[in-house]
Amino acid sequence: MAHDLITLTFDGFNDKRNAMCFASNAFGVQRDYLSFDDLYYDVDWDGLWKVRTTRTDSGWYAEIAIPWQTLRYKKTSDSLQNWGFNMYRNRRLTNEISSFSPFPRVFSASRMEYAGVLKNLQPATAQAKYSCATLCPDFL
Repeated sequence: MAHDLITLTFDGFNDKRNAMCFASNAFGVQRDYLSFDDLYYDVDWDGLWKVRTTRTDSGWYAEIAIPWQTLRYKKTSDSLQNWGFNMYRNRRLTNEISSFSPFPRVFSASRMEYAGVLKNLQPATAQAKYSCATLCPDFL
């Protein structure tokens, strides 16, 4: 559990080049960064988001809240959008790597050309503050 890490990556432009990455471990330590072509990283980017983790005898889970204002995406008149998405788990204790959408080991989860697609997303209006998801890394 101490060496477990999950990362969520979003490509709000669905250009298969840019990624907003949000990572956390079982102790709720947060890390975020922007990735460009999985070659260049902006680790100084400090997106506003929250994570709360709970550890149990059988594992751990994370509740993640990311404000819509933190996410970068096309501001178009289209009400529905498609975004690239991947979720990655690195369990170093057993050297296990799992992901929502598989990618070659020579790349990272922020290589969005291998990401899955979230279809028919409807970005929130300016009044909406958070998008919430509960994730259970033990399901992978």
